[in-house]
Amino acid sequence: MNLAVKRYLLFFFSFVAITACEDPSELGLELQDDNRIGTDFTDTLTIQSGTVLLEDSISTFGLAPYPAGYYADPVLGTSRATAFTEVGLGGTDLTFGANPQPVSMTLTLDYSMIYGNQASDLTLNVHRLTDGFSSRGSYYSNSTLPYEATPIGSGTFRPRIFTLATRDSAEVVKIEMSLDFAREILARSGTSALATRDNFINEFLKGIAIVSPNTEGASIIALNLTSTRTTLSLKYRVDADTAIKEHLFPIATTDNRRFYNITADRAGTAISSLEKQGLIPSPQTDGVTYVQANTQLLTKLTIPYLEQFKAQSGNIIINRAELILPVQNASNATFTAHPSFVLYETNSSNRILQNSTGQNLAIQDTYSFTTTLAPSVVTYRSEKGHYRMNITPYLQALLLGRKENNGVLVSTGLVTVSSNGSRQLEYDSRPFRTIISNTDAAPIKLLIYYSKLSQ
Repeated sequence: MNLAVKRYLLFFFSFVAITACEDPSELGLELQDDNRIGTDFTDTLTIQSGTVLLEDSISTFGLAPYPAGYYADPVLGTSRATAFTEVGLGGTDLTFGANPQPVSMTLTLDYSMIYGNQASDLTLNVHRLTDGFSSRGSYYSNSTLPYEATPIGSGTFRPRIFTLATRDSAEVVKIEMSLDFAREILARSGTSALATRDNFINEFLKGIAIVSPNTEGASIIALNLTSTRTTLSLKYRVDADTAIKEHLFPIATTDNRRFYNITADRAGTAISSLEKQGLIPSPQTDGVTYVQANTQLLTKLTIPYLEQFKAQSGNIIINRAELILPVQNASNATFTAHPSFVLYETNSSNRILQNSTGQNLAIQDTYSFTTTLAPSVVTYRSEKGHYRMNITPYLQALLLGRKENNGVLVSTGLVTVSSNGSRQLEYDSRPFRTIISNTDAAPIKLLIYYSKLSQ
């Protein structure tokens, strides 16, 4: 090992030790011209961008919240989400008395967000599944289960979120169910179909699909199917009794299996020709790219001239590298931008790279090149109109040749902190879309603060 390399590595690992205790989300942010870390700075490195459509779908089995509804985006076309869930029995050996007659049956749905045209009504229909969940099945964003064409319940409403003293909440959706369907249940009073939960699902109600028939306007809402406010209520009377009785069929219990399906129609859009695993460069889409992660529409970023920068700069250490992703002006007025992103390592075929245990490799906040316990997050700064992220360890790894310079994929993600302090990356199923600008007026930038090492 020659002297220059020894000095380089000594400086690098000394820098790692010094900065290990620094908060990576704060060090170097909003640096002023007279307070930059290191001796040199550049923000002129070219960042190429493009829109990618991944081939793999997302596992949505048990992935809350569960979007349902429809919206029409003038930029990316239409999106439709359908939620599928089982319904529990709420007891064993159910009997409803002599000659029970239905008064009403109502499906109440809690929800936590509205995405799309909040000034338009949304209709949700409830359909009875004809095939149930498989014990060995895997359910993804492109999976579906067959259901009857005629709904057993329907409701049209204007979604609303209101603020309470301690939290934001939504008005629950109340969908009136068919009295004929209620009579079917009451007619099975005391039979094997109402003896156990499994019998109820296998012999009578395999589950329900919550579907929007909308074809214009409207929105997608995020259903809280595990909320205690989500219930299926049957009210009825029996002979010689004027009192109204009620039975609740539980939806929120952990026994019930659930997933969601989401489809997109991009006909007539700038990316209508985009095929799976393909890429459309931003110059072909007026300098912008798109992220709509729950349909696997992502943005790819590459740094094509990094080797030239390394050759021109000589032996350097990266003190700080920050990635700036501008959101296209006024593009998120109706369709809110993602609150945060993560960056995944990719290859030349635009696939997300994984480690030996099958975990997706996200860009990390640490200089350990094998860990997955410190994923970095790109946070949206609404006052700046851009996302900003520290990618110092990743850029240093590229310059050291520890990682291949094949680019990264911008995707959605939520980071939670476990009891031992490690961070876990979870998929964000909420139906956001973001338009990222990479034009001359609003380019993607890589801010690099670095120090040159003596030879």
